[in-house]
Amino acid sequence: MEFSRADKGMGALALALGVIFGLAAWAKGQIPSQTHAQSAAEVPHPPTLLTQCEPRYPKKAKDAGVVFTEMVQVPIIIRRDGSVRVLMEEFSPSNVPEGTGLRRAAIEAVEKWRYSPGRLGDGTPVKTRSLVEIAFTPDASGQCANVVRE
Repeated sequence: MEFSRADKGMGALALALGVIFGLAAWAKGQIPSQTHAQSAAEVPHPPTLLTQCEPRYPKKAKDAGVVFTEMVQVPIIIRRDGSVRVLMEEFSPSNVPEGTGLRRAAIEAVEKWRYSPGRLGDGTPVKTRSLVEIAFTPDASGQCANVVRE
């Protein structure tokens, strides 16, 4: 089947209008962005931690004689599949000594955590935001453990 020039022009116009209206809907917030996540406190069925990993205490910190045993708060997104992404743009712990590898160790540990995802009232999984705390101990090996069974 061959299309006339007018048919091709109408197809291009329809495509352009679809893109324009799609962008307008997204800009008005009618289509959620890919990074949108609800607060875990706002979700009817919040995420449940299944697997938690302790941070491996960095050799760099040990060699420098740094003893760090404080809690570190890590902002995260729990994805619909239960995996975790650290919100790097919001993660700037002021209590972690610079150049020790402790910040990287916290990120690596938390990104191994697994959750049963948050769910809406109808059972649909939803991305959620949360703030978790992670503790350091100088003898930590980075072990993971099941916390709760689904």
